[in-house]
Amino acid sequence: MKLQTLVIENFGPYQERQKIEFPDSESANIMVVFGENMAGKTTILNAIRWTLYGKALDRSSETIDLVGLANKKERRKGHWKISTKIEFTVGDKKYELRRVAKQHDLVVKPTDSGDFDVTTYLRAEGHVIDAEKSQ
Repeated sequence: MKLQTLVIENFGPYQERQKIEFPDSESANIMVVFGENMAGKTTILNAIRWTLYGKALDRSSETIDLVGLANKKERRKGHWKISTKIEFTVGDKKYELRRVAKQHDLVVKPTDSGDFDVTTYLRAEGHVIDAEKSQ
């Protein structure tokens, strides 16, 4: 699997839509992420992990609930939607995996992960695949 792009929306400290493009050169394909402590480097790894596996981990390797993943500024506005997308290739095939968490319709202010609906979408070569069947 070779990552192409990561798109995150309201995930951790990243507000609104942010896109990271990974190197695609065959000879120069290493990406270095650096920054101040608590600036969001681990959140990038967690966005990849959450997209692929449906969970993110804190510094103690404990699972972070969806309330904790939602961007704080957006939470204060009442916006709880979290979205991530990874575009990647396996061999010559192109894939897109997206995971979206939205608060349940009747929940005004979520208090735990059970207050969210999480949907996973997978596309292979532009065709939608049932992500649950693809595992």
